[in-house]
Amino acid sequence: MLPLSQKVNDRAYLKVAKELRRTVASIRQRALIATLHRWHDDSGFDKITGVEVGVKYGGLTKSLCDYCPFIEKMIAVDPWAEYPPDHRDRGQFNYAMRDQPSWDWVYRRVINKNLVDLIASGRVEIQRTYSVQAASGLLAAGRQVHFAYLDA
Repeated sequence: MLPLSQKVNDRAYLKVAKELRRTVASIRQRALIATLHRWHDDSGFDKITGVEVGVKYGGLTKSLCDYCPFIEKMIAVDPWAEYPPDHRDRGQFNYAMRDQPSWDWVYRRVINKNLVDLIASGRVEIQRTYSVQAASGLLAAGRQVHFAYLDA
């Protein structure tokens, strides 16, 4: 038998997940958002900082900010860079075959359209770099990060 607090959180999780079905198409995004709500309720943190590695168009970053008001800052990490010619994903995924001008266009779209309001408000910080460099920078700066979503 689960403790009472776990039952309450499971009900809260299911409620959030049910509400998200109307507005968030991706099952993966709904599950992540509902899980973050449950974790936030248990954590005792008021405001949190998250990192998303592998932003591409910024859809998940936007959904997290829209549906998780307790996220004070999202750090969006992506190099928006052409894959090397010998990269194993080049033969499997269309996005891996983009050239650099195409990735530059995606980056401009993210910062000038998809996430422009969140960047202006300070809730989203864009880091156009690779994950290893971003992690090193966050550690060196001593920044506290409460969760990281790796989609890269």
